[in-house]
Amino acid sequence: MVAKSSDHLCLQYIVYVFIIACFFVANIINTVLLLIQRITHRVQKRRKIKVNRKWKTAITIVF
Repeated sequence: MVAKSSDHLCLQYIVYVFIIACFFVANIINTVLLLIQRITHRVQKRRKIKVNRKWKTAITIVF
């Protein structure tokens, strides 16, 4: 059975809409991840962890 040209065109539009929808979903996910990263980075800045000198020297020796 040979597909009509209108059926082929309709299928092509569906594929285009699907690709555009995937693009927008990826952008939304990326934006949410960036917001989460900024929030957690701010929380980490507030909680400055004090490290003992002994551990600092041990870390320096390892690296």
